Amino acid sequence: MENKELYPKQNHRVTVIGLGISLSDLTPCHMEIIKSADILVGGKRHLEFFECLSIKKRMIDRNLDLLFDFIGEQMPDNKIVVLASGDPLFLVLVKDL
Repeated sequence: MENKELYPKQNHRVTVIGLGISLSDLTPCHMEIIKSADILVGGKRHLEFFECLSIKKRMIDRNLDLLFDFIGEQMPDNKIVVLASGDPLFLVLVKDL
């Protein structure tokens, strides 16, 4: 499967992936999406899982306004993956993205 097929054809290229306790919670499709991202956004623990990937990483911290500004600036030219704990549909992050 080509990486282009993993992303819907749209202007906004942000994919939110819910992560459990370990990488074994991710499907092969999730891993392909993460590996094909230009920017990986997540908490410190989640980003540590992907230290070996040579893609730009941005840690989620308390200042969500700066994070959303960064994502907004990067969206036109980059595929962005946001890693979230648990089910991302219950997060405020999804609503704001």
